[in-house]
Amino acid sequence: MRALLLQFHRWTGLTVGLVLVFIAVTGLGMLFRPQLEPVVEKHLLEPADCSVRQSLDRLVSNARAAHSGQPIEEVEIARHPGRPVIVRFEDRHDIYVNSCDGSVIASRSHWGGFFGTVEQLHRFRFLDNWTGDVIGGTAAAVMLLVFVAGGITIWWPASRRALKNAFKVKWSHRGRAFELNLHRATGIYVCLILLVIGLSALPLAFKPVRYWIYAATRSPIPAAKPKSKPVGADSKPADLRDVVRRAHNLVPGARSTFVVPPHRAGDPVEIFMIADDAPHPNARSYAYFDAFSGALLRFEPYDASSPGHRIHRWLSSLHMGYLGGPLGQLALALGVLGVPLLAYTGIASYLHGRKARSARPAEGRS
Repeated sequence: MRALLLQFHRWTGLTVGLVLVFIAVTGLGMLFRPQLEPVVEKHLLEPADCSVRQSLDRLVSNARAAHSGQPIEEVEIARHPGRPVIVRFEDRHDIYVNSCDGSVIASRSHWGGFFGTVEQLHRFRFLDNWTGDVIGGTAAAVMLLVFVAGGITIWWPASRRALKNAFKVKWSHRGRAFELNLHRATGIYVCLILLVIGLSALPLAFKPVRYWIYAATRSPIPAAKPKSKPVGADSKPADLRDVVRRAHNLVPGARSTFVVPPHRAGDPVEIFMIADDAPHPNARSYAYFDAFSGALLRFEPYDASSPGHRIHRWLSSLHMGYLGGPLGQLALALGVLGVPLLAYTGIASYLHGRKARSARPAEGRS
């Protein structure tokens, strides 16, 4: 069984392993995005000098004029009134609007810029969403089963004495012996971090995994969005500024706010906010307002949400490197860097072994 597992481990590494290297390298580019993006894209995100934001309806209207013909997917509002308001359309095009004077700062694809491009590659968003999620989630599952669980099984020494030396990198070795030793030692050191990354990726990629989390924690499946009801045939949409103000009364001092306008008839205005004292950047509090009257339909604060919902959101932040501060990011970075090193040592040892076998003289011939 161990020999069969070794063969499966090797050939999976030479195929699916290359996809994992691609995911690891692009994920590494995303890991320090919170610190680097304000510097790299300062021309887009630098706040203007004002203390009062223009009417949100006016800002959205200016964004619509700059990118007409597409429905709005969401509007991102920062806490600082001078920060640009980002209006994201359903074709994944972003309009950056100066919140002080209403002028359009930039118009570009959501996948534009360095971090946008890296995110698109990492999440396989150059394909459709469903295909990208399947590829990423399947690669994470293979990593957990074949490379983490299978790798530990192959690595496990036969005796306690051998266990003491199994963690050491033998720098005196040369050639294939050194590559195999470095491969095994690197694998056992980074396997715990890769386990964390892989497990936290599964609920992001597969909706059934989220439902398993809800079932395991005996949490109810999230309820459907409440419905808006027009008062009459000539009902007008609610003023977004008033709706956002009511939402901020529910979550005072929210560090960021996302407004999702109605996409279909009967949809509410959905607003999710990250409170200033939120435990992590994915701790979302949801508020739903009637699209016509602006009345509050339902409020779901994060602190009162179910254990399943909180675990799902916590895993999202864990996967993105939002937990543990710089030390947590550094730990994830070391684990991610181990993936291309494992790929290199695994492929190099395989090629050297194949070369050595082909160089042996034929035996048993007369």
